[in-house]
Amino acid sequence: MSTTTLSDQAAAIAACSVLASRFGHLPAADVQISTVVAPHAITQGVSVHVHDALEAFEAWREALDITPDSLGFQQLVTCVSLSGWAFVNGIPVRLVGYGDRLHTPAAAVA
Repeated sequence: MSTTTLSDQAAAIAACSVLASRFGHLPAADVQISTVVAPHAITQGVSVHVHDALEAFEAWREALDITPDSLGFQQLVTCVSLSGWAFVNGIPVRLVGYGDRLHTPAAAVA
């Protein structure tokens, strides 16, 4: 089993610095540096989780230039989740947002 070192995460840490510098005006988010399963590789990357509202997620999505048609969608038990990928300085950044659960009208279910 290989062990990841802090040095291995240096590029992802630098990408976080770029995010803070370039997008400091955006709503606060939970930012994590870890191994990510990016679209084309398993590598060190950054995850940005926006819990406040989907409007805050949308501000991040636009800033990171993630197209709406590339987003993943999940309707969870208590909320919905949207996710997408961007690259900052060549480092994969996974953006995840959470919002109020969508309710299906009873007539649509019947």
